[in-house]
Amino acid sequence: MPAPESRSARSLSAFPPPESASPHSPRPSSSPTTEVFRSPSKISPTTGFNLAANTCGATLAVKAACSLTVVFAPATPGPISGALTFTDNAPSGAQTTNLSGTGIDFSLTASGATSLTLAGSGASGNYPMLLSSLASLSGNVALSCTGAPANSTCIVAPTIAPLGGTSTISVTVQTDVAVAALKKPATPFTPRSLIVFALLLPLALASRRRRFRQLALVLFFACTLGALSGCGASRSIPNSGGSGLTNPTPPGTYTLKVVASSAGLNHSVNVTLVVQ
Repeated sequence: MPAPESRSARSLSAFPPPESASPHSPRPSSSPTTEVFRSPSKISPTTGFNLAANTCGATLAVKAACSLTVVFAPATPGPISGALTFTDNAPSGAQTTNLSGTGIDFSLTASGATSLTLAGSGASGNYPMLLSSLASLSGNVALSCTGAPANSTCIVAPTIAPLGGTSTISVTVQTDVAVAALKKPATPFTPRSLIVFALLLPLALASRRRRFRQLALVLFFACTLGALSGCGASRSIPNSGGSGLTNPTPPGTYTLKVVASSAGLNHSVNVTLVVQ
């Protein structure tokens, strides 16, 4: 399995999301009124964790509290353990809070040709790819394709792939996507309305008024003809080789982008499509 690429701590996404350290209340010193931190820089997280926010000033009153926000920023994928150390002038000296997290990273690479030339009506082609990550990772990666030219499709399968190993990804492009020549006309006569009239017909025929019976029969036959004509109009005529049912993809050279996304981290591979 190809090893996931190394990334800087700033650009690498993390799992779980950023966490906040619990408010820290130093122990009282011999002074009855205040406890003095030697320096704010003495609040130190280990590598892989950054101090994002700090409300602790140069001094902190006895029994007062301040808060810190620690952001997980791993430089490598996988489980990472660390600590946040408080150095102050309390009798206990340095105090430590344990930190942990799992860095997420993966790679998306082409395992075959990254350029395709398609010619002819309805031609299609495939770009094979591999999604790789450390076996210790868990979670999913969402995959998509953008940049397909007009009247063509770019379909990625699967659209969701798991982390924790190597997955085969297939990207299929098809040109001259067929479109319907005729649209189904709007008709008020639906199968549901026909059923309603059929249920009401016996009541109309049982009526003593001759005009009401005649009107019911006329409406029933009109609904029947409307439903039958609507079903017939909704059919599409198969393509016999003409260009009436397809929109050709414009010839040219196109760049498509296949994107893999997980936990805010994106990797992409550009591929080339030539339509003749």
